[in-house]
Amino acid sequence: MPTPTGRSKNEKADFDTIRTEGNKIYATLENGFIKQFSIYPNDYVRIYFDNEIVEGYYVKYNTNDSSLKLIKHSDTSKNDSDLISKVAKTATLIERYDIAVLGDNYRWL
Repeated sequence: MPTPTGRSKNEKADFDTIRTEGNKIYATLENGFIKQFSIYPNDYVRIYFDNEIVEGYYVKYNTNDSSLKLIKHSDTSKNDSDLISKVAKTATLIERYDIAVLGDNYRWL
């Protein structure tokens, strides 16, 4: 269940009005959510944290701890021990890049 943190009591009350009977909040336009982009396996992403930038190819999302699993561009193995694991909810920005045939990467707009 999403928890609105850092919000006033009035803003938190707004979240209670959009909760369903199952106590869930769905990410729809009517509920104030805006879709930025979709991430699929093998998409190149750059994730910004407060003091760190992590980039690599997206492999999977771990629902147990809300972490994104990435593989470095120089690695060839997708073993779990070789993957970069970062919690997505602590990221300040996530960017998706398209990689051209010659290796140029363009930010997805």
